[in-house]
Amino acid sequence: MSEWIKLETGTPDKPEIFELATLLNIEADAVLGKMMRVWTWFNAHTQKGSVPESVIPLLDRLTACSGFSEALLKVGWLTRKNGTVVLVNFDRHNGKEAKSRGLSAKRSSAHRLMKAVMAEIDKEGASK
Repeated sequence: MSEWIKLETGTPDKPEIFELATLLNIEADAVLGKMMRVWTWFNAHTQKGSVPESVIPLLDRLTACSGFSEALLKVGWLTRKNGTVVLVNFDRHNGKEAKSRGLSAKRSSAHRLMKAVMAEIDKEGASK
């Protein structure tokens, strides 16, 4: 179990967030908060993002929103599979591997930025 989940800067503006808000008649920002509850629950209680279908009512209680799980099924963020409910793309966004990929991408980005800054400083120094 990991204490870390990935939240991309574009997540609040994903079409599914707005579709969920419409389906549930709540604000998009409330949907994002409820999704954080769902994602962290799956992260804490599953290895691969799959649970028995009987967990659906628990997810509605967890988010304090009746019908939240069914709405997730409608937008494709949850799927039913052989008596289980699966959080789509769990392995891409949760767990140690996702954290490692996310931190590696962040380090690479910072390194590229630092290289560009140093090149600019060298260029300015050479022109004086």
